[in-house]
Amino acid sequence: MIKLENVYKHFYTKKLKTTALNNVSLQVEKGEFLAITGKSGSGKSTLLNAIGLFSSIDEGLIELNGTSVTGISQKKKLTYRREHLGYVFQSFNLIPDLSVIENVMLPLKFRGIGLKERTAVAEQELDKLSLSSRRDHYPSQLSGGQQQRVAIARTMACQPSIILADEPTGNLDEKTGQTVLDILHHANTACDATIVMVTHSDKAASMANRQVKMVQGELIS
Repeated sequence: MIKLENVYKHFYTKKLKTTALNNVSLQVEKGEFLAITGKSGSGKSTLLNAIGLFSSIDEGLIELNGTSVTGISQKKKLTYRREHLGYVFQSFNLIPDLSVIENVMLPLKFRGIGLKERTAVAEQELDKLSLSSRRDHYPSQLSGGQQQRVAIARTMACQPSIILADEPTGNLDEKTGQTVLDILHHANTACDATIVMVTHSDKAASMANRQVKMVQGELIS
């Protein structure tokens, strides 16, 4: 499902070279829930961004669903992300000028799904997360927990085979954070989604089937 072989990622300034990913190899099986832990600056989010095709790598190989995505064009990356990947970010990344339901419907529009169908799908996902009464509200009118649930509804509406979650509970209170973890767990067990989650939280990491740790750009099982 997800395979990385000998992956390197470097960042440069005029005087300094920083290796963010140092010979990282990783395999995540279909339907697995993997937690990546480690201190800030250890390379966790860099690794997630590489898997999610948001950033390129300098050396190595990345395969998703048996297809090599190393070095593919930006257009192909965009198409692949749209068709196969879902994201849950700590910062929610909702579009402020769109209503809740419009935010959830947006990626479905990019997939070419008609208005009637994408409205029905969005309403169904919002109902699952007890957000139907908020469908016409805007992100600024929601709490942090509600915004995160909208972001998850947007992700789940596309039924992605792979979900990448970057500190999904980082900005939430304990109760709301647990709700988010329960939703991810359900996506993994009931919908067979493969999940890779970056987290500082031991509690969040305990929800995963397997944990790995990043230390100074290296992956430790």
